[in-house]
Amino acid sequence: MVPLLLSLAVLLFGGEHKALVEPYHLYTYKAAVSGPILLARDGLEGRKIKDEVVVRIDDGLDRIQLRELQRRRALVKQRLRVEEEVLSDLRALVELKEQAYRRIRDLASKAASEKERRLGEYLGAKERLGIQRAKIISLREQLATLATNIAQVEDRIAKKRLVLSGYLVKVLVRQGEYATPGTPLAQIADTSKGRVVVYLSPQEMEDIEEKGIYINGRAIGLGFAKLLRVSDERHLGQYRGEILVDAPELFGKVVKVEIR
Repeated sequence: MVPLLLSLAVLLFGGEHKALVEPYHLYTYKAAVSGPILLARDGLEGRKIKDEVVVRIDDGLDRIQLRELQRRRALVKQRLRVEEEVLSDLRALVELKEQAYRRIRDLASKAASEKERRLGEYLGAKERLGIQRAKIISLREQLATLATNIAQVEDRIAKKRLVLSGYLVKVLVRQGEYATPGTPLAQIADTSKGRVVVYLSPQEMEDIEEKGIYINGRAIGLGFAKLLRVSDERHLGQYRGEILVDAPELFGKVVKVEIR
């Protein structure tokens, strides 16, 4: 594990500091899922990349599961189409049986047995229609469950490919290692601008708004991008200030910062 870029901010005297010009921000990307590392492109370190797969975690079993889920979904869709056709036929049958029963229901010339038979046919068809509707509801529920499962597997597969853009500082894993959720995978630096961190004494903080900032003897014209008025935990009795500067050709250079 390579140490992160650390701020160097040593108070010298009378408001003069030495500090590093760091990248504006350093992002550490961590694994969201578990699995063996299949690809770790450390050869890209030190390059500005765009939409590059930097780390890939084994997704072989996930892809097998995805294909099986997709196959099952296709079968259920096919079965649903068939059952919906049956449902349509049953609706038509129920309507015919109902009409046939209603035509003789009030006729005195028809025997009671005939009326009961027609009523039984109507009620039987209606019951089959209800059963068919339940089948279709069940199939639609199966499709909804399969859609959720497919989305979960696709999300897991996507999380096993770390695609990054920016300046790649470090790949933090190697092929063959095993990643778990939270395992650091890679670091990307935002090199669009530089950041200089200094730690100010209580004396320097007095009337700080009226003081100028000079880097290597030149006024920068801007104030602090961030200035904490609560003393720093690591630099006791001092106050952390951040200054933003144009991106240098090389980060990590030491500059002289004066507050006066």
